[in-house]
Amino acid sequence: MYSLFQQRQHADALMLVPVWFMWLFSLALAPWHDTWWEALVIGLPLALAASLAVHLFKGRLLSRCSIALCFMLYAALVIHQAHGMIEMHFSIFVLLAFLVYYRDWLPIVIAAVAIAVHHLGFHVLQHKGFPVFVFSHEDHGFGIVALHAMFVVCQSAFQCWLAVRLKREAVQTEEAAAFMGNLAQAGEGIDLRFRKADARSEIAIGLNEFMATLHHLVSRTDSAAAHIHEEVAELSRRAKGLEAILLEQEGGVRAAQAAVADSSQSITAVADKADEAMQFSTSSAGRARQGQELIEQSLLTSSQLEEAIGAAARHVESLTAQSDDIHSILELIRGVARQTNLLALNASIEAARAGEHGRGFAVVADEVRLLSDQTEDYAQRIEQTIQLLGVTADEAATSMGNSREYSQRAVSRFQQLGELLNGFADDIGVINRLSGQIARATSEQVLIAEQVQQAVSGIEGNLQLTEQTAHAVTEVSSALSEHARQLEASVRKFTV
Repeated sequence: MYSLFQQRQHADALMLVPVWFMWLFSLALAPWHDTWWEALVIGLPLALAASLAVHLFKGRLLSRCSIALCFMLYAALVIHQAHGMIEMHFSIFVLLAFLVYYRDWLPIVIAAVAIAVHHLGFHVLQHKGFPVFVFSHEDHGFGIVALHAMFVVCQSAFQCWLAVRLKREAVQTEEAAAFMGNLAQAGEGIDLRFRKADARSEIAIGLNEFMATLHHLVSRTDSAAAHIHEEVAELSRRAKGLEAILLEQEGGVRAAQAAVADSSQSITAVADKADEAMQFSTSSAGRARQGQELIEQSLLTSSQLEEAIGAAARHVESLTAQSDDIHSILELIRGVARQTNLLALNASIEAARAGEHGRGFAVVADEVRLLSDQTEDYAQRIEQTIQLLGVTADEAATSMGNSREYSQRAVSRFQQLGELLNGFADDIGVINRLSGQIARATSEQVLIAEQVQQAVSGIEGNLQLTEQTAHAVTEVSSALSEHARQLEASVRKFTV
């Protein structure tokens, strides 16, 4: 972790490089004007003293001031070794530039004061004849010293301003590093309660405010994440419940669709049967009308039959009367036969009396007697036949009477049957109309059933879409739950 103190410690170690380089440079200048004594007695102790100060006070103000003073003493040493060569004065500005790395204005000021005192004092000593050198010519006056001092002051002032700004940036970096170090040292968690109590830089003050705001935000986020996790869990539970309900409703809709399909088929079958019933009722109405016509014809035929039976009865009665007349005629024939038989018998007697002359007449008398017997026999048979005919005529008359009575009953029943057929025809007409209405209503029910089936199919499609949506909601809820869990896990890395 970066800190200004560590940076200055690093700067102390780094500044020993130009310190020892300057001592080596003084050794290199020693042969020029035989200044070995100065290089060894002054240069080496300076390097050793600077190294000791860095070792004892590394990173501290005393170490920085010691390095700054050592730089200017080395600049004075090499100027002296070069007998005031003007180019050697450049070492002052170079070494002053090195001091900016400390990000501290005090070593720069100490170095500037030290080199100013050196120039002023050595200039006086050089003019008084002491073996010390600041400038290469003795005619240089205080004006040249003042000019050099002006350049040193200008560079020192700018470097002090630059050092102050660099220190400010270093402080900002240090305080920012303190925040980063705190965040980095939190392990798996990040402590948002950390504040820089002695914050001096704007960035540290801003980071304090940022950490406070972040602490508040993460606290709210933690609470929101917990609530989101709970809400998502509840949403997932409800989505699963909704999915189960939708599955159940889908089964019910499918059952309803099957029932509607069966009902549609049943209604279609009923419509077909209603059409058939209407056709049968129409046919039955026609047949009823035909039956009614047949009944009317039967009534006419029964009337005609009754009249024919009456005429037959009258003919039978006439036949009975004529049978009586025939019986009287038979009695006459029978009497004629008896008379003929007597006449034949008398003729036979007379022929017997006549002898041979009456033999032919006897034969005729026998034939007449035989004819009389046959006539009587035929008359008896005819009488028997007439008797049988009379019995048959009586029976026929009785049958005719019964047939007439039955015919009258049949006519009455045919009339009742006609009335029933008329009512039946009227009922069939009503049934026909009702069957037509039922057929039309059934056709409408078929259309309605088809519409209901289409609607149920649409509902099934919507339920499937809703089920897919519910399943998607469940998946999204699961994903949100996982994200909420990850968010909670991420938020738990911040200690609030």
